[in-house]
Amino acid sequence: MLGLLKWVTTHVDLVVAFGLVIVALMVFVASRIGVLPKKGVGVVIGALLALFGVFVLQRARRRALQRQAKELEDRIKKRDEELAAWRDKYQASMAQYHAAGAKLDQQLAATQTELALTLAENRAEREKIDRMSPDEVFEWLRKQPLRTSTPEGANVP
Repeated sequence: MLGLLKWVTTHVDLVVAFGLVIVALMVFVASRIGVLPKKGVGVVIGALLALFGVFVLQRARRRALQRQAKELEDRIKKRDEELAAWRDKYQASMAQYHAAGAKLDQQLAATQTELALTLAENRAEREKIDRMSPDEVFEWLRKQPLRTSTPEGANVP
């Protein structure tokens, strides 16, 4: 019984067509034996044709909806693939961003360390100069190499 029900649900169009043929045969036999009035046969046949038309319309609509659903699934699949590609690009960009941030943090720490060392040297040098007499400062400055604010190797006129 379960197998028959499964077959009927998968072949609905055949079942409906077979049912319409049986109803048409019953109407034909009933009109031949005189049970149905002669003018009512056209109405019954028209009703059967209307049922068949509704069935055909529903079948066409179902196919169109299935086609539309397939197109939507394809579009969703394509969008998911694009989304995965964008997600990969985003993760790569974030990795580069974090690497650049870490490099800048290292440069900042090195610069701060160098600044602290320079300030300590300047402070020590200033204390040394403060303890000297003016003549000693003059002699010390004369022995020092000339310091310029231009980088080494700069071509200054």
